[in-house]
Amino acid sequence: MANYILAGLLCAIPILGGWPFIFFVFGGLNVLVLIFWALLVYDTPNIHPRITASERDYINLHKAPVVLDKALRIPWVQLMTSKAVWGCVLGFLTYGILFITLAICLPLYFEQVLELDPTMNGLVSSLPFIGRIFGSIMFGYLADWLYSKKLISITNVRKVFQVTGLVGAAPFLIWISYLGKDDAVLAVVLLVVYWFIVTAMNSGFRVNFADIAQRFAGLLNGICMCLNGFISIFVPILITAVTPNGTAEEWRLVFYGCVGVSVVGAVVFILLASGEEQGWAKDPAFTRNVEIKVTGNDNAVFENDYGVSTKDETTQHTSNKTIHT
Repeated sequence: MANYILAGLLCAIPILGGWPFIFFVFGGLNVLVLIFWALLVYDTPNIHPRITASERDYINLHKAPVVLDKALRIPWVQLMTSKAVWGCVLGFLTYGILFITLAICLPLYFEQVLELDPTMNGLVSSLPFIGRIFGSIMFGYLADWLYSKKLISITNVRKVFQVTGLVGAAPFLIWISYLGKDDAVLAVVLLVVYWFIVTAMNSGFRVNFADIAQRFAGLLNGICMCLNGFISIFVPILITAVTPNGTAEEWRLVFYGCVGVSVVGAVVFILLASGEEQGWAKDPAFTRNVEIKVTGNDNAVFENDYGVSTKDETTQHTSNKTIHT
């Protein structure tokens, strides 16, 4: 959000046309972050020089064991032929197309149709991200509440919120497509509302890989990010081809195209997606033994088979549980 505001202000600098400073400033910030990362980030909690003993023990206690001498076998055939995987992948790509079109290319729409100057364009382009922030928080809490109250299964949680984000927000795009420069304020408000609703998808595809294949969630997410990288190349080229004159009528085609992508993406996710862990993704050799001690001061003390434990002299009773994952 701040990037759009800062970029708009940098464009107004009366030196070199202003816009080169966008590359100078953001490139410099990336180098600065890299320096801080190199100085502050460590491989494990055990070697961090500024972590407290209680923080280190808490992290070690709650993390799963890592077996370094056992290579992770990726079941490529089962993975690539899994309906659940393809449902999540296509949901991921659907969001990627919408994000590139309606977030990355948003300043172009504001310039060509709403005729905003660069500084105002940068400010206004940041506003839809406010809708994303509040939408992510609200829909995330709502999804957790529905599932924790057992009002809906995890599979239906993913599907309901995915469809809500895609189909529920689509009418606002149709409305926006018929607005012009005299309706600039209304167009911006509708875009904020649109992105507020679209973020319901965060409780759909965004966390679905952890549901269906927890051990391979990082791999699957990486594959999707790679595919989205290709989308980010071709979508702007397509939009430029569709809007050669930058008219409201040409952008209407872009918005209707996004509506079509949303509807198709929602149908595909309903048909393919799942919230249950897939059999091929499970590790039959992994068993976690957890001993839960309830103390007199209502503090639960945990001992597990990771080699980390805590002691409490006020323990009243102990219950042993074995959790199979």
